[in-house]
Amino acid sequence: MKNITSTILLSLSITGGVFTSCDIDRFPNNYMATDQVADNQEVLFDNSGNWLSSSWEISLDTLPEVVKTAIRQEINDKYVGYETDDEPELVETPDGNYYRIELEAEDDREVILKIREDGSLLQ
Repeated sequence: MKNITSTILLSLSITGGVFTSCDIDRFPNNYMATDQVADNQEVLFDNSGNWLSSSWEISLDTLPEVVKTAIRQEINDKYVGYETDDEPELVETPDGNYYRIELEAEDDREVILKIREDGSLLQ
């Protein structure tokens, strides 16, 4: 794991990732570097150390208006009675960015919405 850890830390420094307290966890198909201090940022790498995604929590107030509209539309059309739960996450990937929004119903059912920056729903 030492070589992959070095590769991940090098990738973080090259991409400008400044982690104040970095934990690197190994999973079956990837590695995750987590900064517990700075906005709970998570950076995901494949087993070769290639960057897959970065994500961090943001305030609901900072979502683009088109994304807020898409959330309201999804709740009205498919998830009546659900409300946003937790802070949304901004997720950056090589294929584009999206917002991850968790909806929760009163009976604790949960739904995850992934909405692109243009307000379209990511399937």
